[in-house]
Amino acid sequence: MSVCSLSCLSIVALVAILIDKLWITKNVTVGIPTVLGSVVFLLAFKLMILGLVGEYLGRLYLDHTGTPQYVVRYSMREGSKDQSPTNGR
Repeated sequence: MSVCSLSCLSIVALVAILIDKLWITKNVTVGIPTVLGSVVFLLAFKLMILGLVGEYLGRLYLDHTGTPQYVVRYSMREGSKDQSPTNGR
């Protein structure tokens, strides 16, 4: 499950808990479902921020070292008869 869907699911759960508390069963304590929904939402938010920091650090590392993100293994010339790769694969 992706982080975005996890946070959306927790928001839907928290809204359902709020609707249940306000209109359906007014005398029920909110307790455990609210805490679990809040924890899942904060966990998803933390994972999203961690992913953004990881992307930033990865790009900063590649820029600092000067290494490319990918290496071209072979190239084909336009108009050549042999369209097979040059390394025999």
